[in-house]
Amino acid sequence: MTNKRVLIALICVLMLAIASFSACGIIGRGGADASKKENHNTGKIISDTQAMDIVLERVPGASAEDFKRFEKELDDGHWIYEGEIMYKGIEYEFEIEACNGNILEWTMDN
Repeated sequence: MTNKRVLIALICVLMLAIASFSACGIIGRGGADASKKENHNTGKIISDTQAMDIVLERVPGASAEDFKRFEKELDDGHWIYEGEIMYKGIEYEFEIEACNGNILEWTMDN
């Protein structure tokens, strides 16, 4: 019985280790658009241009010149794009999961 518990514990630790090394983890982080652009565990990330296009799709009429801040950074072991865009007096702030293009955060402020 004790060997069985040790084996289960080792399997759990191994699964957690594997999840921490993958681009999005075993099931990813989800987010507001979690059903879109699923690409978990491929080790690939979307390009800067693809991330900008995702933002521009949500702000019709805006262009790349409207970005005030745009960067890719490692956040808790996950690559994300984050930044802000200003268009027609409205500031949009965003976070996008780099492994699949899911929008994790999206806020608008006048």
